[in-house]
Amino acid sequence: MKLRAGFAYGAVYLIAFTSSAAAYTAMTLPGSLFSVMNEPKEGPGSKSELGMAFYEGNTNTNLTALSQEFSYRWPEETAQVLGQFLEQNTDDKLKAERWKLAARYERRLMRNFGLFMVESTEGNQFAGYLQRYASDVGVRHNLWKGDRTKGAMELGFRYQSENQISGNQFNSVIARLFFEAAYLWNEHTNAVVACEYLPVVDQFSNWRVGVEADINVILTDRLNLKTSYGIRYASDPSAFGVKNLDRSFITSLVATF
Repeated sequence: MKLRAGFAYGAVYLIAFTSSAAAYTAMTLPGSLFSVMNEPKEGPGSKSELGMAFYEGNTNTNLTALSQEFSYRWPEETAQVLGQFLEQNTDDKLKAERWKLAARYERRLMRNFGLFMVESTEGNQFAGYLQRYASDVGVRHNLWKGDRTKGAMELGFRYQSENQISGNQFNSVIARLFFEAAYLWNEHTNAVVACEYLPVVDQFSNWRVGVEADINVILTDRLNLKTSYGIRYASDPSAFGVKNLDRSFITSLVATF
């Protein structure tokens, strides 16, 4: 316990954060503020996530990634607000910048079903868009809950308005399918895998998919060390010259209150 606590407090000052495709990096599971292994507690709560990297020498690089979530949970309802920011500079040139704001409300309809609504806005010029505004509505279903495993899914629709770097605006109605599963290795370690599929309703050849795998190590009662590997694919990117596939590898410190 003392070893884990000492490591946790030391890690606050420097968290390694690397990405094989830094133009698109997410610090949460694809498309959902919930996680089957870390649902908001009853009453007020917050969760902070920090990633930093500094390299000096032949190449000077610095990267900062922040995520902050606030929540309030009643017996049958949950409200959440999320903010994220990522910036990477190499030799004083901006190489990646991404931000996101989201608010979610969910109400339980019955034991394993809930209705949710989400409003979000995000920006990522390196992925081809300046702002992306989205309104979601759907249902969440807890599929199973065992001693070591849990699973859940979400089904819904999204109205999205995207201001692209070309100056064009693309409005679309998107279907959304989200699935996640978790495995508890022991009292200190768990793994979560999530997948999100987003096809445009009237243009099914235009779709996006995100897959992410997380390993969470509990350091103290309030601190976790999270390692994530994510893949994002867009069949029709938002701008000419933007790659279809982005991959990320992240190690970050998560503080829960």
